[in-house]
Amino acid sequence: MTQQGAALAATFADYRTVKSRKVLQLILEIPIEKQAEAFLVLGFPMPDNPPWVAVAKLDPKLMQPNSTGPKNEAASERAKAEYRFKPPAEQAVVRAARLCTELRFQQWLEPHCAAKGITSSAQPGEESTADLLRRCIGVKSRAEIASDPAACQRFLSIETAYKEAHGMMAEQRR
Repeated sequence: MTQQGAALAATFADYRTVKSRKVLQLILEIPIEKQAEAFLVLGFPMPDNPPWVAVAKLDPKLMQPNSTGPKNEAASERAKAEYRFKPPAEQAVVRAARLCTELRFQQWLEPHCAAKGITSSAQPGEESTADLLRRCIGVKSRAEIASDPAACQRFLSIETAYKEAHGMMAEQRR
C-alpha cells in the first residue's frame, strides 16, 4: 500500500551505471529513522513491477540551516538529548545563549535592562544582546549561570519576565 501524492526529502548521494541494462541508478539517502515512511510513500520495489517515482531538486535555501534533512535532523535530536541530560543550571546557560539569537528578545531586553539603569549604546544584535544580558545578570560569561546560583536566579527572573511579556507563560500570582 502506498500513499499517493506524498514526497520524501532525501540527499542525492551517488549514482552508478548499469551498462548491461542501459540504465543509471540514482542513490538517494534518508535517515534510517524514516525508512517506514519511505516504504509507506514509495511501496516496496518488485523486480517485475518497480514503482515509478518523480525526482525533483529542492531549493537549498529552504533546506539550510533549518533543514529537516538527515544531517540537521540527527544533530537536532542529539542536541535535544544532550540538553535533557544537563542539570537545570546548565540548561539555563543553553537557553540564555539561544535567547540572545532571537530578534524579539533582543528588542525586549534593552528597555527591560534600561529600567534597571543598565543601558547599551551598541547596535542591536546577538553580540550586543549577549553583552547586555551578561551585564544585567552581573556575570562576565553566560557560562557563570551554571556555577553561580544567584546569577542563575537573576537569569531565570529575566527569562520569566520575557516569557510573561510575550504570552509564552502565565503571569505569576502575587
